Amino acid sequence: MDLKKFNLSFYKVTDQFDQPLVSIIISNYNYASYLERCVDSVLSQTYDLIECIIVDDKSTDDSANTLNRIQAAHKNITIIRRAENGGQSAAALDGLKQASGSYVIFLDADDVLLPHAVACHVYAHVSMRIPVGFTCADMLQVGGNILMGTSSLPLTNFITTHADRKFQQRSATSEIIPLPPAVPSELLDRIYLVEPWDTGWVWSATSAMMFRRDALRFWENTPDFVHLRYSIDAFFCYGINAICGSAIIDMPLAAYRIHGHNGFAARIPLNHVRSYELNSQGERSIDALKLLLKQAQEQKSYYRGLFWSEKQYHSLLKTLKTTLTIIQEANETEPPQSLSTSWIIFTQKLYQDFRKWWQRFC
Repeated sequence: MDLKKFNLSFYKVTDQFDQPLVSIIISNYNYASYLERCVDSVLSQTYDLIECIIVDDKSTDDSANTLNRIQAAHKNITIIRRAENGGQSAAALDGLKQASGSYVIFLDADDVLLPHAVACHVYAHVSMRIPVGFTCADMLQVGGNILMGTSSLPLTNFITTHADRKFQQRSATSEIIPLPPAVPSELLDRIYLVEPWDTGWVWSATSAMMFRRDALRFWENTPDFVHLRYSIDAFFCYGINAICGSAIIDMPLAAYRIHGHNGFAARIPLNHVRSYELNSQGERSIDALKLLLKQAQEQKSYYRGLFWSEKQYHSLLKTLKTTLTIIQEANETEPPQSLSTSWIIFTQKLYQDFRKWWQRFC
């Protein structure tokens, strides 16, 4: 076949297939002053196939009146009013029960999406050579209502130290899947792969992520997950990435608002400065990892069945254990790690450094 004469435009998905529906689940607790702006950012998306679900976690401020205004103005928005306060996980699970999209965004009510956020996430997912469990973009850092920065430190640190993970795009992708008008032309040049064996936190925050719905199912039925009041991003990110990896989009697609009442951030990020307090609610990621590890061990037949080999299953356990140890030491909430765990971390880093050297010189 003469490929030069082969008309790839015949196969454009916009002509042949349906575009995926995206479910955006807004979790609200006492954020009445931010909620309408958050909803407006969803309704202003350049991507059309969106369903918006708001879950109010028994707010005690003026959220009820705000929700009434939203409901009166936008009949197509689903609003769930919880009878009791249950925390992030309970609200997320209630939203997931109503969601019908192939992709899901968990949007905190005090954050906002930039207008092209959904379009960029969807285009990244359908264009990647490797089908990952979720994508995570960078975020604007907003103090109150003042723009203070344009990047998240953990995400930036990963990108600057993993240049070899940059996505290698195919030249024919734009012909098969046309770039939407609102999506920056350099998007596919700003994607980096996070491998399942990577440890530690390398992403930004919940509102900048888009999850595959089928990837969320790996962990959403974990017993006691509903009682994890905070850090659902830690729970789903660590769990899903350890199974099928993720991708970082090196451009801001959402804004993270820091206002003194965040569940995680205690201050606007500064280099080398901890952005949350010791023993704060933000450190509940330790609880999330313990829950993931317990589930993976107790349900071995299920998680082993997801993989091609026994080795991959043990790699899942190793990644979760190593990440848990790293975070416990960083937060100084647990006794020092054992010599065996230290050796695991050392050898893993040594292996990664060797891979970089080998790719550079061989």
